[in-house]
Amino acid sequence: MTTLDLFGFPEPETDKSEKVAKPAAVLEVAPEEPVQADTQHTEISAVGEEIDEEGSAAPFEAEAPVAVTEAPTLEEATSVDPASPPVPPVPPAPASQGGDGDDGTFDLAEYTHQVYLRYAISVVKGRALPSVSDGEKPVQRRILYAMHRLGLTPGAKPVKSARVVGDVIGKYHPHGDSASYEAMVRMAQDFVLRYPLVDGQGNFGSRDGDSAAAMRYTEVRLTKYAELLLSEVDAGTADFRPNYDGSEQEPVDL
Repeated sequence: MTTLDLFGFPEPETDKSEKVAKPAAVLEVAPEEPVQADTQHTEISAVGEEIDEEGSAAPFEAEAPVAVTEAPTLEEATSVDPASPPVPPVPPAPASQGGDGDDGTFDLAEYTHQVYLRYAISVVKGRALPSVSDGEKPVQRRILYAMHRLGLTPGAKPVKSARVVGDVIGKYHPHGDSASYEAMVRMAQDFVLRYPLVDGQGNFGSRDGDSAAAMRYTEVRLTKYAELLLSEVDAGTADFRPNYDGSEQEPVDL
C-alpha cells in the first residue's frame, strides 16, 4: 500500500528495519570527584584545649554541666533523723524589775545558784579548810599571829584568854568570840594535837568531854613549837595582806 505525504505525493518506501525509534537523549552527568578524607584531626588536651597536628592550641570552652535537683519524695520529707533530735524552743526569761541583766531581767534559779556558790567557797576557804603550806586554818593562824604581836613568847607571863580573843576578833577575825576561844582551846589540848601550839593555864577540858573554863578564867601563851613557826614571819618569808577593814596586815601563810 502506497502512503501519500502531505502534498499528495507517494512517500518513498524505506526499509522497516530503519524505522526504529531513536532512544531519547541521555543526559550525560560528569562523575563526581571522590571526597578525600581530611587527614588532619584535633585532639583535646587535659587542660581543655584543642590541639591540631601542627601543635597549635586553641581555647576549648567546655559547657558547664547543668545540675538537676530532684524533688524529695514523701518518705524523705517526712522522715526524722534519729541522730539529731529536734531542739525544743527556749522558754522566754521571766520578766522582773531591777534585775542585773542587760534588759532588766534575770533567771532567779541561776542567780541563787551563783550567789550560794560564791558564799560556800568563801566559807570553806575562809574558815573550814586548813592550808597545805602551814597546816593552819585561818582562825588558828590569826590567833597565833595575834599572840605573837602581843609578845606572848614561851618565857613571857601568860595573859587572860579574853585579851587574846579580843585582839583576834577585833583586828583579824570578825566573827563570834566563842568560836575563836574554842579554836584556841583545841590548840592548847595535848590530846587533840601532837604538838600543842598554845600553852594554857587553867581548865582547858579533858578527854572525857569536859568543856574548858570561861575565857575570863584561863590564861595562855605560845609554846616553843609556835615560836619556831613564827620565828621568821617578820623577816620577809611570808606574804601579807590587808585585814577585813584594811587597818592591819596579816600573814597569808606562816
